[in-house]
Amino acid sequence: MQTSRLAALVAIVLLVGAVGAYTYFYYGGSAPTTATTGCPSNYVAGGPIRTQLSNVTVGHLTEFILPGKDQAPNGITVAPDGSVWFGEESLPALAHLFPNGTLLEYVWPGTYPPPGSVDYSCGHRTQTWGVALWNGTVWASDTSGNQLVNLDPATGEFHFYTLSANAFPYYLVAGLDGRLWFTELFVPAIVSLDENGTAHTYALPTGIQGTPTQIYFVNSSYALYDDAGQAGANDGGVYAFNPSHPVFTRVGGARMLTGLTGLATASGGIWVSEHGPPFINFYNYSASAWTDYPTSTVPYASTTLPYFVQSDGTHVWFNEHYGDMIGEIDPATDSMVEYAISNPPVGNLSSITGTQTIARAGDRIWFAEFGANRVGFANFSYPPPFSLLPLSSLAVSIKPGNSTQLSFELQGSSNSPVQLKFSDSETVSAIPTDLNATSSGYQFVGSLTGTRFTLDLSAKTALAPGTYIFDVTATDGPVAYTLFIHVDVP
Repeated sequence: MQTSRLAALVAIVLLVGAVGAYTYFYYGGSAPTTATTGCPSNYVAGGPIRTQLSNVTVGHLTEFILPGKDQAPNGITVAPDGSVWFGEESLPALAHLFPNGTLLEYVWPGTYPPPGSVDYSCGHRTQTWGVALWNGTVWASDTSGNQLVNLDPATGEFHFYTLSANAFPYYLVAGLDGRLWFTELFVPAIVSLDENGTAHTYALPTGIQGTPTQIYFVNSSYALYDDAGQAGANDGGVYAFNPSHPVFTRVGGARMLTGLTGLATASGGIWVSEHGPPFINFYNYSASAWTDYPTSTVPYASTTLPYFVQSDGTHVWFNEHYGDMIGEIDPATDSMVEYAISNPPVGNLSSITGTQTIARAGDRIWFAEFGANRVGFANFSYPPPFSLLPLSSLAVSIKPGNSTQLSFELQGSSNSPVQLKFSDSETVSAIPTDLNATSSGYQFVGSLTGTRFTLDLSAKTALAPGTYIFDVTATDGPVAYTLFIHVDVP
């Protein structure tokens, strides 16, 4: 279902010539006062269309059901008041959702492919991967129109900035330097827009082999971007630059990564998501070393396909596109909790909600469900229903051919059986091969507090020397709680 969109993300299109001039024009329109039903093609350009949405809350997740059918929400971002903005690709439109369920939709005009010609029964007319709030207005990427769309919510007026053909505007961010920044996947380039409407285009150090994805501002004079590299190649990386005088410098040494899409800083380093292997990777500034943290695995796909990353400087949040989960890593406790977006959790790729973009509002991680016609959030402000407590060190050393024993205690409770499962950083599949674990118990029921078990972790003689992360995960399906074991193999 999502294959064409994922391929578009990492494909490199060779273009001749520089980015063209940016053209500015204006549109303002009236709008209907009530929402229509059925396919989004019934909507009329203008705004706002006001609707009161219903919501469903299960455990840590709350989801708002969008009106109509197949709105294809994407490119979500959080406003200062805790509300969220996102694109609706099948209209196309910009939507403003308040926590009380009030939805305002602003449909922008233009000639787009007819509904049903691309994806789903109602289709999407463009792709809106980036939405940002800048200078009191809302900005979005419009790939079909090769432009940036600008909305003034106070007046309902739209402005458009045209880009060069096939630019594929992707991620947008309001920079801490006062400019709007965005990536163009198919040029490829990084672009900033100043308050005068002047665009500044910066060629990548990787040239046409690069695919710039997310831009992240550490402060007003230091920013980062991650590069997905070439399609099918293991040549992605992170680059730092000063927004005032962009000169891109590679960060993270010679380590090459696959399909980087998400980027944030926390706990003394850089966190990235590999849109390929099921890893969230951490580069430690002081140690100048990378650590690969596997997500838990799913039985129906070879990867959970992590997408974007958010942080508060301490914790790290991410979404798993194929895994259909929202996760949080707490580096201080070497733990991870993942919440399934669907309840019960999906069992195959055709059932995933298509969650592609996320945004943070405190401990709420908002997500746009492209394939489920919903927008929701995972609430991480209170603890999961159960957890794992280590009773032995989470850092061990095992010589090839040897083993060590670890002890754990379960806490909390679950209405469903809690099972153990394992993953690790040995291979791109995250499935243990030369590191293996056997446990004194694999399934637990009822009240879990005080339930203890031991784990024998062994290294085969074929295991190469190095440092690995081994996941011990307890899951009841909707919730997965993981402890990261740091395994040194001399």
